[in-house]
Amino acid sequence: MAKGITSQELDTSTIKSLVPHLGTTTNNGEVYNITTSEAISVNQKFSIKFNVAIAQTPTLKINNGTAYSIKKVNGENAKLYDSVYTLFWDGTAFILQGEGGSGNVQPDQVEAGFTFTNDNGEFTGTLSKQAFVDAITSKGVTASMADPFNILAAKINQISTGLKRASGNGASSVVEIANLDFEPLIIIIRCNGSFYYNDGQWGNDNRSAQIGGAMYFVKGESNYNISASVTTGRDGSTNIEINPSVNWYMNGFKIIVQTRTSSSSDNISASIGRWDAIGI
Repeated sequence: MAKGITSQELDTSTIKSLVPHLGTTTNNGEVYNITTSEAISVNQKFSIKFNVAIAQTPTLKINNGTAYSIKKVNGENAKLYDSVYTLFWDGTAFILQGEGGSGNVQPDQVEAGFTFTNDNGEFTGTLSKQAFVDAITSKGVTASMADPFNILAAKINQISTGLKRASGNGASSVVEIANLDFEPLIIIIRCNGSFYYNDGQWGNDNRSAQIGGAMYFVKGESNYNISASVTTGRDGSTNIEINPSVNWYMNGFKIIVQTRTSSSSDNISASIGRWDAIGI
């Protein structure tokens, strides 16, 4: 049975012999050289300090012998800094051990301010969240640079992609709403207008008329009237119309309707029945 090594037997010289440190290199272009009294055998590890960084095709000579490539574990050429590394000599190349991260992720794919490594070394991410924050905020959802990407993704789901609708009943000639949870873009009202005229005598010249219907308004477009020509007693016909005015708010609207007639009148009125607002 093989005898184990005790902690007392595992002294400093023993540890050094397991993974010897060869010292600091010199270089001629991309060729490193190390002068050492250590004998490096095939399938042996050793540590070494490179004196300069080389990023293309580094090679290493031991005691000015043959130059062999320094490779990463995936077979690609190593990118080296002026630092200490552990190498494994496999008989054909020096294989970098524990060289850190690898991969093909690029700075614009990593959040700004965070560092990472890929096949070409260590980098800092440049992907800014500002464009995401601005886009979400512009759709009415609160977002900030402090939100992690997963929170911003969840907030995207809060963005309304459909139309919203609200409705109510009027009564008078003025309806003002300023508490909607959306911006109205279209308003539809049902309204009525009427007038009455009393000649104050025998009633031969009394006149009266009513008009009603639906009116719709589109934000940014001109308003229109409801009008009609109606028979009003023995004098023939009279024109009657309902004139609206609309003020638009970000969270509501104000509509005023008035009845107008070409005839003399004692009592003229207008009213709004039901209203509907549609928006986003």
